[in-house]
Amino acid sequence: PLVYTILKNASNLNDILSWRTRTILPNAWIGEQSEILQSRLILFKNLYENDNYEIRNWAKNQHSYYEKAFLKIRDFERIASQQDRKRNESFE
Repeated sequence: PLVYTILKNASNLNDILSWRTRTILPNAWIGEQSEILQSRLILFKNLYENDNYEIRNWAKNQHSYYEKAFLKIRDFERIASQQDRKRNESFE
């Protein structure tokens, strides 16, 4: 994949990793944000075996962070959905 080439040839690895961190969460989406985030978590796992220690460590830390974020977002979406259902039922 292209990301491996970019990481391998990066003159400033920290800039690339920082950019990748900022782009993991979608700015706009249709459906549940938690599903999108969960599908993107694999991007970090794919780097767990990278030859570069800094990339491996970054990927593991980011995966852990965003996995926790995923759980919080999913819980929020579930609560919001329940509240919407209750609100809609009260109008019927």
